[in-house]
Parts: sequence; C-alpha cells; structure tokens
Amino acid sequence: MYAARMLDLSYDLPVIVEAVDRAEKVASVLPQVQAIVSQGLITVSDVEIILHEDNL
Repeated sequence: MYAARMLDLSYDLPVIVEAVDRAEKVASVLPQVQAIVSQGLITVSDVEIILHEDNL
C-alpha cells in the first residue's frame, strides 16, 4: 500500500531537462521540444560558462 501511494505521489512531480549548446543549435531543436511538451514551461536563457572540464 505504501509503495503504491509513493508511485501516486511521484507521478506528477516536476521534471527539469537542461541542455547547454550554441544558440543556433538550441533554436534548431526548439520546434521538436515544443511538439513534445504538452503542458508546462519551456525556457531558453543565456548562460555564462565558468568552468568547462572535458573529463565529465
């Protein structure tokens, strides 16, 4: 019973998907993302990269 209730609670938790790339690449996939997302928010913002490590 407890596990089933946990699944009910976790069914509609928020999901955040982040992608960092050049503006042109983000803009090129945005129509596909919009087609997939039926409710919620899609945000696009500029970022400043402070540290970049190739071994991630």
